[in-house]
This record gives sequence, C-alpha cells and structure tokens, in this order.
Amino acid sequence: MHVVQICKQLRDWLSADALEPDMKTKRNPVAKKGKEIINDVSGSTEAQGNFDEAGLGSLLCRMGPDPQKNIDEIVRYAFQMVRGDFVAYCRLDDRNASMIVDSAWNLPDDFPTRRDPDGLLCYELTVKGDGQPSALSDLDQHPLAENNPIVKKYGLKAYLGAPVSFRGKHIGSLGIGASSQIKFTENEIRIVSILSKLISLEENRRQGEASLSHRLELEKMLNLISTRAIRITDMQDFLDNSLAIMGQTLDVEGAFIWEYDEKSHTVSNISEWMAEGMSSQIDNLQSIPADLFSWSMKLLIDGQVVRCSHVDELPNGLEKETLKQMGVQSLLGVPLFIGESFYGFIVFEEYKRNRFWQDEDVDLLRTISRVISEAIAGHRLETALRESETRYREIVEHAPAGIYEIDFKSNRFLDANDYSLEWTGYSRQEFLSMPASRLLTKKSNALYRERLAAIRSGKPVPDTVDYEVRCKDGSTRWCKLHVNFIQKGDRKVGARVIAHDITARKMAEQELTMNQERLELLVDERTAELTRANRTLSKEVDERKHMETALRDSERQLKVETARLEETNAALQVLLKKRDDDRNELQEKVLINIKELVEPYLRKMKETDLDERQNAYMEVIASNLSEITCPLIPRLSQKYLKFTPAEIHVVNLLKQGRPTKEIAKLMGLSPRTVETHRNNIRRKIGISNRKINLRTYLQSIQ
Repeated sequence: MHVVQICKQLRDWLSADALEPDMKTKRNPVAKKGKEIINDVSGSTEAQGNFDEAGLGSLLCRMGPDPQKNIDEIVRYAFQMVRGDFVAYCRLDDRNASMIVDSAWNLPDDFPTRRDPDGLLCYELTVKGDGQPSALSDLDQHPLAENNPIVKKYGLKAYLGAPVSFRGKHIGSLGIGASSQIKFTENEIRIVSILSKLISLEENRRQGEASLSHRLELEKMLNLISTRAIRITDMQDFLDNSLAIMGQTLDVEGAFIWEYDEKSHTVSNISEWMAEGMSSQIDNLQSIPADLFSWSMKLLIDGQVVRCSHVDELPNGLEKETLKQMGVQSLLGVPLFIGESFYGFIVFEEYKRNRFWQDEDVDLLRTISRVISEAIAGHRLETALRESETRYREIVEHAPAGIYEIDFKSNRFLDANDYSLEWTGYSRQEFLSMPASRLLTKKSNALYRERLAAIRSGKPVPDTVDYEVRCKDGSTRWCKLHVNFIQKGDRKVGARVIAHDITARKMAEQELTMNQERLELLVDERTAELTRANRTLSKEVDERKHMETALRDSERQLKVETARLEETNAALQVLLKKRDDDRNELQEKVLINIKELVEPYLRKMKETDLDERQNAYMEVIASNLSEITCPLIPRLSQKYLKFTPAEIHVVNLLKQGRPTKEIAKLMGLSPRTVETHRNNIRRKIGISNRKINLRTYLQSIQ
C-alpha cells in the first residue's frame, strides 16, 4: 500500500469520529462481572511520548520489503509511544498449537518464547476476543492473572494489547506489559490499535507470500507424484517415493499407506515414510483388526477425511487409547478408492507436536489420493494384462493344437505356434513363406478356394471346416479348423485359427462306415432268426401266462387255508393254556387239601396210643402221601408256605366258618393259643391292626 494512502487511513483512524463509540467504556471480554478495562489509578506516570503523524510517517518511510524487519520497527515504535516495561508481538504458530514471540523490545532474557496459548493474556484477551484493544490497569484484580505464571514471575501489574489478524482471523496480539499499575490513555490505546493493524498488513503480506510459496510446494508435490504415476515400473517404489515426497513437503513425522482387507476386516501397512530420527513401524502394523480404529474407519469408508489436531479430540474408546499407546498426538487420514470400492487410506502422523491441518493441504491431498488410487488401479490392470498375455502366449505355444494367423489378401500365414510346425514338418521360415493352399490336398484346396471366394464377396461361411493337409514328408493328415475372423470395417481380412488333428477320428469314421455296412448284413440275418425265435417265445409266454394264472389261484387258496389254520392254532393254544391252568389249579388244591385236611390229622393219630402194626400203617400212609405230593410241592401257592402246619389247620377251620372255641376243641388247644395263631395269621398276611374280617379275607385270597 502506498505511504500517502496509509497516512490517509491513519488520519481516519485517529479522528474522534473513527473511534469506537464505546472505546472509553470498553470492558474485558473475559471478565464477565464487568470490571473496568481502564481503571482510574492515581499517581500514574506520563506517557513516554505523544502520537503524531510525523512520527508515523517516519516509521512508514523506514519500512522496506522485508515483513519481519517492518514488524520489528513497529514493535520498537510501540515501545517509544506507549508506557510499559516491554512490548511483544506474539502469534500462533503455523499449526495453532502454541503461542510464539515473533518480535519484542526490552523483553526479559528468560522470557519464554513459546508456550501453550491457553491462559495467556495475549491469547485469552485479544486473540480470542472481539477484535477491540484490551487495557488492564491492575492485573491483581483480574481473574486471568490469579494463576498466570508469567504475571507472577515478572510482577506484571498492567497490560495493553490489540489483536493482529490474517484473512479475517485473529492470529496474534501486539501487547505492552508493565510492572506498575498504569491507566492507559485513549491516545495510547489508539496507538496500539493502529500499530496492530500495521502489523496485520505486514502479516498478511508475509503469510500471503508464505502461503503462495507453500502452494507452489504443494503443486510441485502434485506434479512430481502425477509424473511418476504415468510411468510405473515398480509399484512399491512408486508408493514409497510418493510418501517420501508428501512427508517432506508437509513436514510431518510419519506417513503411511494402509490397505484394507474386507474379508478379514483388517488393515495392513504397505508403505511407510518416517522423518529423520523416527523408527520404522511397518513390521508391527500388519493385519491389524480394523475395529481398533472403528471411528476413523467409518469416516474413511464413507469417503470422508479424518482430521485430528490432537488425539484427545477423538471419542473415548479403544481407538483413542490405541493411538495414545502408539504415541500419536495428531493425525490426518485421506481415503483411497479404486472405482467404487474402498481400497485403504493414507495417514499422516505427528508424535511430538499437535498440528492444525490446513484446508488447502487437505484438498490437495484428496487430489493426490485420487492420483495414487488411479495409479494402483492402472498398475493392477496393467499387471493383470501382462499376466494374461503371458498366460495366452504360454497356452498358444504349449497347446496340443495348431494355432496360426492367416491373411486372406496375400494367402499367407502371418504367425504360427510350434505345434503347427511340428505337425506339418516345416520350419517356421518355410511355413510363413508358402501360400496356404500349398498345404492342402486337391479336394481340400478346392473347398478352401470356394470358402475364400465367398469371404471376399461378403457371403457368410461357417466358422468350422475340415481340411486334409499334405505334410512335408508327403503324408496327409486331417484337421478341423475353428476360425475367428478378423474384421476391418465390414470386410473379413484374415483369421485366427485353431487346428485340431482329427486324422485318427477320420480313420475311425471310415472304419466305422465299413463296420456299419457289415453290421447291417449281420442285423438282417439276425433279424430273421429273431423273428422265428420270437414266434416260439410267444407261444411259451402264453403257456407261462396260463401257468401263472393257475399258480396265483393256488396261492390265493393256500393263503385262505393258512389263515384258517392260524385261527385254529390260536384257538388250540388258548384251550391248551386253559387246560394247563386248570391242571395247575387242581394240583394246587389237592396239595393244599392234603396239607390242610389230611396231614394234621395223621400227626394227631401218631400221637395217640397206636400199636406197632398201626404205626407201620401210619408210616406207609405218610410215605405214600409224600410220594403223591412231592411232584406237586413246586406248584404250591406261596401264600400258604409262610404258615406253620398248625396255622394252616387254623386257616382251614376258619374258612369253614368255625369259631375259636370249636377250633380249640378240635385241635386240642386252648382258646388263647388259637387266638395267638389267629394274630400270627393276620400279621403274616398283612392285616394286623386293621378292621378286616379274617374269614372273609382268607376266602378272598383262595
């Protein structure tokens, strides 16, 4: 800007009408409680000088083409015109990660030249402010000074600052610090505001030049990578070199290209560039589960850029913790797509510093990512094409068939595989120099010329044909040609042909024809024999049908008889079972009756006074009864075997309906003993202490 124009603008700024209406009552944007910016402090010192146009004109005349020297002059001039111990122009660095002292006058030697901006007066009051100067006459009363280490260390009591802007954004502050309380005048506030605008002009020029230079560097980077992408001989070398160019141009600490495997849902590092002093990580970054970076992966797969100035900006979770463990402080990820498919991504990382990723850089990296994606896709296609050509050539050379190309105009072969040469016996030079018709027998040559004339006249011809070929040694062989015509416009100018040796098939066809003729004679003879045999067989079939009908009738009758016999057998089995049950029941009754009705009285008779002869008879009777009952004992019901003979006698008399006294008299026992037997019987049959009639129960279990 011309000096006269600047002076005119400065006169406008200096005029009372140009001042902000509320300048005199401007309040600190940080202090919400409404403390005054300019405090009335008694005993304040006088200004070191008054602002005048001559001094400003002299300042502007001293400015040259170097923005940094001009800024230094403005800072020195501010120290001369405004009261304070020192003046400093502080600005955010290129990555907006820290506040640096760009230019200063009379600054303490141990004053920090780079700090985290949060909490600093110049950052909180001016850079983050509303664009107006901030004047604090008593820092002891301001909340920002309470825990501010710089204020305490250097004993600052007053501060005056105004923002410096670049492209409408506050990037720094021109500030004056004082170790005593100062009530800054409106003239001093106006001076700092005007000088901050001068620095803004220089900063715009400086950063504009830097931005232009950076833009040129980015375009150079794009041109280099695009040029390399045109001719790629080694894809890995291209990726490595591209990363190195991007990493050095962007001044990052690490750059990587990751490939995504959709089947395993993993990512692998396929290329890496690390700044000097940084160790390689590629060996440890293979087949990493993509879920470790789920937040970033979702954005990248959707085609979005992952831009993170500080890892703490990421959502809490596994990805954030993983990146912290890897030492990543800041990162930028750009997706790679091949067609519509997500291929992977390029990521740039910072490990020692935070970084604000500029839109300009991101836009260019998107363009480069497309260049790299297209290069990868092109290289894949080229590689596949080369492999396909190699496979085709191997197939052609090793195919068990003759493959050749022929030109219809010259009637000569243009190329042929080794099998064609071996099959005909000619060398390659001989084969390619002779007309095609020379290889054919007379009959096949006529067919060839007929087809060639049809082709030249534009008539359709079949794409398969059989020819008889004459080999170099004079022998002939048959081949079947599969023809793929070569078109030039609407004309067939040549063909690519696959020829299969069908000599054996042709010979087999001839032999088959002869065999068919012989077979027809044999068939006629055999047909006559079969006709005669068929008549005889028809008679036999009729006879067999009659026999089968009779046999089926017999089988039907047999089935009826069998069913009747089965019913009879079932009835007999029932009768036999009934007979066995009756016999067993009779034997059991006989045995029980002997046990109950005979043996007790035999024992009693033995106890009477019998003579010797009578005793002998009794022994004979007992022995004979034993012989009778011995076979019956296994059939005796178990319900009586648990009773003693006396109890069996009592059971029998009870079933006859005899009372206790009568039983006692018949058995020669006391009624008390009979009662004892009755109780034992009730106990053994399980009805003790139950109100059940003993006689009725005994009869029920007969």
